[in-house]
Amino acid sequence: MNDTDRQRIGEILRRLNRIDERLDGMKKSIGDIACALSNRPGMEDNRKADEPELPASRPELEMGERGNAGIGDGEMVFIPTIEMIEIPGGPFLYGPSKEKNSLPAFEIAKYPLTNRQYAAFLNATGYGVTENNVCGWEISFDKRGHPAVRISYADAEACAKWYGMRLPTEQEWEKAARGTDGREYPWGNEFDPEKCNTREGGAGGTTPVDSYPKGASPYGVMDMAGNVWEWTSTPCESEENSRVLRGGSSIGSSVSARCSGRYGLDPDGRADDVGVRFSRTL
Repeated sequence: MNDTDRQRIGEILRRLNRIDERLDGMKKSIGDIACALSNRPGMEDNRKADEPELPASRPELEMGERGNAGIGDGEMVFIPTIEMIEIPGGPFLYGPSKEKNSLPAFEIAKYPLTNRQYAAFLNATGYGVTENNVCGWEISFDKRGHPAVRISYADAEACAKWYGMRLPTEQEWEKAARGTDGREYPWGNEFDPEKCNTREGGAGGTTPVDSYPKGASPYGVMDMAGNVWEWTSTPCESEENSRVLRGGSSIGSSVSARCSGRYGLDPDGRADDVGVRFSRTL
């Protein structure tokens, strides 16, 4: 990020006030919005004390969700809220053979990391951003609520750290998806294409992370079958230096979307159907 970009960020931070959380259909860039707001009289005086200032946003990294304000590099930065669900400690059935396992309590994100949440991280930190590339990642304006994809393991870890979180282990991920009774899918033992985004449903790509409320896990965690594979922190024993992915994807079948489904990917790998979900130690 060069000096011109930093000056632009500082200017927009001083002038940008309130952005509707649902900017669907709006095609203006954030620069246009900031410019419009700056021409409204009394804008600075009318800002409520409890409203965080928002960071500058490249047009292709648009976001529209409110969260917490924090300090980064001496400037106020915007940290979108990630809704977390507490998973109680105790035993559960794990893996295809439903072995008995036990974990302490932890928290896991209700949804996979979205494009708007990943955009906030990139905007605030400049992580991986060059003039013509954003870690091989880009976002179209109408997919802000879709899961962020083309994220490597290192990208996922860096973003999790910025949010004050971490990646889940595959055991944590499975318990959050499966509950304690060893069910095959988050909602039960029978596959239902109406409850998740897999090949059988025919969506042909990612969908907003809240599209399948009937596919919730026993704890209310969403989108854990299909849509995107999700990184975990667990090394994959069958593939050297790889990490375990969980959850299946929109181009995968119902078999890979089972709660026990898994495969390994090189940490440097990025794909159109690989994202992440964060967790937090209690």
